[in-house]
Amino acid sequence: RLNGIFALDLGVFGVKVWAVGDGGVVLVSTDPSGLVFGDANPGARVLNNVGEGDPCQTVGQPAKLHEIFMFDVLTGWLIGEDGVLRYTANGGTTWWYGNEPNTPFAFTPPWQFGCTADPYDPYVIHFFADSSNQKGIIASEFGKIFTTENGGSTWTTETILSVAGSICPEYEDNLEFW
Repeated sequence: RLNGIFALDLGVFGVKVWAVGDGGVVLVSTDPSGLVFGDANPGARVLNNVGEGDPCQTVGQPAKLHEIFMFDVLTGWLIGEDGVLRYTANGGTTWWYGNEPNTPFAFTPPWQFGCTADPYDPYVIHFFADSSNQKGIIASEFGKIFTTENGGSTWTTETILSVAGSICPEYEDNLEFW
């Protein structure tokens, strides 16, 4: 099942479209119309951050991916259940997390994950073009919002839900907390 889609207008060169879904699948359009898709990372799947054991080892199972955001045809982010936050610098062929070896962009995920901490399930990710793609936002469960002002290197946690679980009135119309 596909859960998220992102289209990038390439002007006279057409459109490039990415789609993400269950089982860690990332698809990318292979033609200028954006209607024919292929596997962006053949033979590999994006894994989640589930951990088990003592000492804790990240096990990683194929992730349920929620959304993708691409800055250009090479660079972007995706998010999914169990704390998935990944970065690509090659159009989606490889998805890196945090400070793993050979990553082109080191970043610190905004939440803990693994054996003792249940990570947040992020649902929406967006970066703002008017800020040179430096300002971004992730909306997550339990009223958690994560913001970045440095392209995703670090993230700040915001809570927008009141005690009763509804959105605080001052945030209903826009993201004025930022």
